[in-house]
Amino acid sequence: MASPQSLTGLTGIGLLFVWCALALGPRRRPWLVGALAFGLSWLPVSGMTLAGYIRAVSSDLSVTSMALLTCAMAPQLGASSLGSRDEWRFVFRLVATGGLFLYPMVLGLGPFDPYTLGFAPTGLLALLALTAGLAWWRRYHVCLGAIVLSVLAFRLDLLESSNLWDYLLDPWLVLYAIYDLRPWRRNVQTTCEAASRPRRALRGSSA
Repeated sequence: MASPQSLTGLTGIGLLFVWCALALGPRRRPWLVGALAFGLSWLPVSGMTLAGYIRAVSSDLSVTSMALLTCAMAPQLGASSLGSRDEWRFVFRLVATGGLFLYPMVLGLGPFDPYTLGFAPTGLLALLALTAGLAWWRRYHVCLGAIVLSVLAFRLDLLESSNLWDYLLDPWLVLYAIYDLRPWRRNVQTTCEAASRPRRALRGSSA
């Protein structure tokens, strides 16, 4: 029988299957599409589920990733949208900042390894409490929920890791957050809009 930690990790990959299916699949009957995708992730192949193969390569998704995936899929499944665009940008800024602080230094590009802070996370928990307080004050419920669920899962030991960082972040989430913020896209869009103004003015004057 699979351990609770394995079940949590496999469920995270299953949610990723559902998210991909809803993003790429037909718009009709999203609940059926999601259920089929989740079931497919548990399909055994040569003694291991499809989710298990992906998990072996990518490792576990963080609890933050699972929470955000669930919130992102809610409108596609007929529920109300969770979180404003400002809140999602706030969340992704936190994720990107945390990832850019953590992963380069873990790879040796800094004077110390911040990953060790996650094993005895008193300071990290204090920082999370401040962030949760800010999220509560600004009514950022998605952010607040992700923090609470991550800390609760850490306390319940629901992932195979015993480090709080792994409950908060994973490389895939950090990469997606950086992509979603993508300041270079906004710079290109601003440049294109500025370049199009003279053409519109010329067309207007010729008319």
